[in-house]
Amino acid sequence: MDFKKYLSKLDKYDYLAIIIVILAFAVRFAFYEHCLWVDEARDLEVTRNFFSTGKQILFDEVYLVHPILNYIILATSSLFFGFTTLGGTMPSILLGALTVAVVYFIGSEVFNKKVGIAASLIMLFHPLHWFYSSRALNNVPNTFFFVFAIYTFILFIKTKNNKYLYLTGLITACAILTRFASAILLIIMVIYLFLDKQTYNQLFSKFLPKKNTLIFLGILLGLGAISLMYNQISYGQMFDTAIYLDVGLSKSTLDAQPWWYYFATFHVWIRLSITILFILGVIIVFPKMDKLKFLLLLTIILTFIEISIVSVKTDRYILPILPFIALFAGYFLVALWGTIKKHKITIAYIVLIVILGAIVVPFYYEGSNMITNIGKGFCGLDKAGQWVIQNTSPEDNIFSASYMSIGFYSNRDNIRPIPNTRQELVSLIDSGGVNYIFLDGIERTQPEYLFEFLYNNSDFEVVGAVMDAQDTTRPILIMYKYNTEPTDDQNES
Repeated sequence: MDFKKYLSKLDKYDYLAIIIVILAFAVRFAFYEHCLWVDEARDLEVTRNFFSTGKQILFDEVYLVHPILNYIILATSSLFFGFTTLGGTMPSILLGALTVAVVYFIGSEVFNKKVGIAASLIMLFHPLHWFYSSRALNNVPNTFFFVFAIYTFILFIKTKNNKYLYLTGLITACAILTRFASAILLIIMVIYLFLDKQTYNQLFSKFLPKKNTLIFLGILLGLGAISLMYNQISYGQMFDTAIYLDVGLSKSTLDAQPWWYYFATFHVWIRLSITILFILGVIIVFPKMDKLKFLLLLTIILTFIEISIVSVKTDRYILPILPFIALFAGYFLVALWGTIKKHKITIAYIVLIVILGAIVVPFYYEGSNMITNIGKGFCGLDKAGQWVIQNTSPEDNIFSASYMSIGFYSNRDNIRPIPNTRQELVSLIDSGGVNYIFLDGIERTQPEYLFEFLYNNSDFEVVGAVMDAQDTTRPILIMYKYNTEPTDDQNES
């Protein structure tokens, strides 16, 4: 490929988009250093075991919560950066910046390059996307594959070139293999095909799939089948049905919320300014709705319905629809600029700069503050890992609500979660299966009974503590050791 010839085809919007993507990578990389959440430490520990054993294992337990591609991505990153915060975060940093690029490409294909630039600027500093682009979680890599799959599908619709169809199959499989909820992409594409007769005829002869469709399905289902076969051979099950049913349906699960939760908090997670621009964008685009704009709107609606049905709801689950919301918000900004430009171009530029500034500047400060402040309390858990290495042996049985993080930092497989009930814990103690219990001041999954149990139990003594880095009078973790020998008081009695 002639690189100079390719560069000659780029215009000012393309160069501006390149600058925005580079800036997106730079700001995400600059803020990557953080204290690992339990979820992040869990995935890195599973990856470390996967890297060394070829199995997804959390300490001594099989762990199938996330599809296998997450661990392959993290393991690949760790080859270059080690099992460190940077090694775990780099996939999110890189793919988060590339998501900004894909948003520009979609905007250019569906609307125009000006809309692509406006939408990519919104994504550049959007606090929700920026924050999770700086964490070692699967949500941003999944969002990249999700948005990329829609982009390649759009290219197929426009060009009818089968290479884009096959690429759509590959990228859709990657999206599903980073988060099973991305299977909604298949429903989106099927519904679209029944509404777009021209594209439907390109793929089907009456109801029979054509050769190109069979290749698409072969790529998509083939990768999925390989993953399921690997799970079956390694663990005796294709996936842990109980876990997914619990996350999807249980109302008692942590973070379980009613179906209307995202409706009520939409303006909070998306941010009020973008919500208003998105609604206005949909209103003005509606009379000019074509099949590609409809595809974007269909993606938002069906994905929103899916995440609303699932019982567990957190802000990061809304990430896959954020880029499409940014596109409609960007469309309104460009339409507003064009309307004012007809009367006075100088005023049009001033209005656009003021509006974008009013969005981007607060986003920058909010996003940077979120990254530098949220989760600071977890910083002490690396010290807890060092304490375990220095003061305990690998044969000791240690129990903590933050067992994933401490296990990762200590690289020990002898740290277990706190039993859910007092009776289970007492049974473990009576059987000699407990040497240490770490009382946690941060992790919200810690059973409530544990505070009173340790406070009133003379068989446990405090042997260490990790203090909050910002408030040195506040312990975030207290180490209790079980006295297997009688205490002085017990000997006197």
